[in-house]
Amino acid sequence: AAAAVASADAQGAWDVLEVETSDLPGCRVQAEVTVPAEIVDFAWDSAVQELGKELDIPGFRKGSKLPESIVLEQFDPSAFKQKVLEDILYNTFAKAMEPMSDRAVEESEEILTPYEELIGQLQKGEGLTYKCCVDVVPEAKWKGAYKGLSVRVEVPSVDHRAEVETVIAARRKEQSTLRVAEGRGVTMGDCVILKMSCVKEGTDTQLMNIPPNGVQIDTEDSTFIPGFVQKTLGMEVGDQKSFSLTFPDTWDVESLRGVQAAFDIEVKELFERELPELDDDFAPDLVPSCSTLEEARALLLQAQEQKASEEEQQAVQEALLDQLAAVIDVEVPKSMVIDAGRQEYYGQLLEAQQTGKLTYDVVKQLSADAMVMNYVESNSDRLRDIALKSLAIDTLARDEDLQVTEEEYDAEIKDAQSQFEAMGQEWDQSQLETIVRERLETKKTLDWLLEHSTVEIVHQ
Repeated sequence: AAAAVASADAQGAWDVLEVETSDLPGCRVQAEVTVPAEIVDFAWDSAVQELGKELDIPGFRKGSKLPESIVLEQFDPSAFKQKVLEDILYNTFAKAMEPMSDRAVEESEEILTPYEELIGQLQKGEGLTYKCCVDVVPEAKWKGAYKGLSVRVEVPSVDHRAEVETVIAARRKEQSTLRVAEGRGVTMGDCVILKMSCVKEGTDTQLMNIPPNGVQIDTEDSTFIPGFVQKTLGMEVGDQKSFSLTFPDTWDVESLRGVQAAFDIEVKELFERELPELDDDFAPDLVPSCSTLEEARALLLQAQEQKASEEEQQAVQEALLDQLAAVIDVEVPKSMVIDAGRQEYYGQLLEAQQTGKLTYDVVKQLSADAMVMNYVESNSDRLRDIALKSLAIDTLARDEDLQVTEEEYDAEIKDAQSQFEAMGQEWDQSQLETIVRERLETKKTLDWLLEHSTVEIVHQ
């Protein structure tokens, strides 16, 4: 489709562009832009005049209009052409995108013609042609009803009081002191310093980087290699032992999964924990506002129940989104996958900053485009699923005319800002506004979906 895009330039110099559009795979539209020779000449002459004003040439008053030949003599031809080309693209690119503006995906525009090719093509008195493209919001169609969805969600039955006792035990452990254990072997609950080596069974290949002065092992640490702690039980300081274990298939280092390892260990030091008394004096260490153990337990129980309720709600929402995504027919543009990754990544950084885990300066460093794209590439399949669900949410919100009010948006923004202010931290206002609006729109749509669906929750 051909379109003539009139210029709105104040000087009226950028006359008329001819834009030929065509559809590309992946929800993209290509535009072939023909820039007339008149526009090229205007950009060329403007660059000569602008650059000439900066020159101090004997025989000419500084700032006066210089002959083109003199100006061009002062600059590298490639650098001059680069200046002209940048002016042309700056003044024509947005106009070239206008035929697709009503359905373009933000920040997905791209110039396809290589820059070097454009520099070589650029000549005064001749037109210029370049190709660019933009992702467009895909046409979504429902292939099933989204009202009246039915989901069955299975959630584990949890003893919240037992969870509270686990929390209390962990807090007592954090507040404990270590003292040397004498006259006995290793028991559960101890901390032991081991001199250790770990090689691949039948070889001398080292599998773990172990400090020469030993490694500290917490006998209650369930993240270590299964069976390792049990091998240490009963050993006393100075005892040595050799044994073999297999790294589990779930080990975090993928290259070690399923590998048979030979261990040689020697107990160098043994410590036992001295736990604080579990009485009312310990209550403020559990919950600062509490003065009795009973009060602390009650608040911890309330927190565990709230956490379980939020997790149950999250499971219901995910199930509903899975059903919603299953009844929509739409192609997901790559730019939307990238945007989903960017929003998730920025959201994680924002949360880390709000909780004091990261400073504003560190968040800025981690927000670099290269970091974002690494995150997107590492999570592309999952992010595509998120983008699909986001398209389904947007389509549902459009069809049901669900909108976030300015009062809701302003209140959420102020709440987020107050959290940063309370911690004395700076924030990126643009990122904050984007994330807040996205969250509110998603929440409003999910609330509608929940209201118009049937949900069965099964506690196992």
